[in-house]
Amino acid sequence: CGQFIHLPKIGAVRIIQHRPLPDGFVIKTAAISRKADGWYVTLSLQDSSVPEFTPDLPTLENTMGIDVGLDSFLVTDAGESVPVPQYYRKAELRLKRLQRAVSRKKKGSNRLWLVTSG
Repeated sequence: CGQFIHLPKIGAVRIIQHRPLPDGFVIKTAAISRKADGWYVTLSLQDSSVPEFTPDLPTLENTMGIDVGLDSFLVTDAGESVPVPQYYRKAELRLKRLQRAVSRKKKGSNRLWLVTSG
């Protein structure tokens, strides 16, 4: 208790710190949010021990072309074809049975809720 955080345009605000900041971390941003039980500050930290990611420049060796289509889900530049996943066709019988059960229920009843929720 008795700790403060200095926020621009607001000034020093008293905080209850739940865990200490790790050594070597730098505070980059602070997001303030209000919930039902009070105000919260979410800190974004930067760790100097984590190396910076520098991606390779695109070349013909490290680049892949993908074509998305209707006959097959996708085709890569190597000619590999992935079939279209038939999620609707696989669920069609179950959906048909559930729709029949819903059609027999009275709207607003507890029995309707049992069929539609599960």
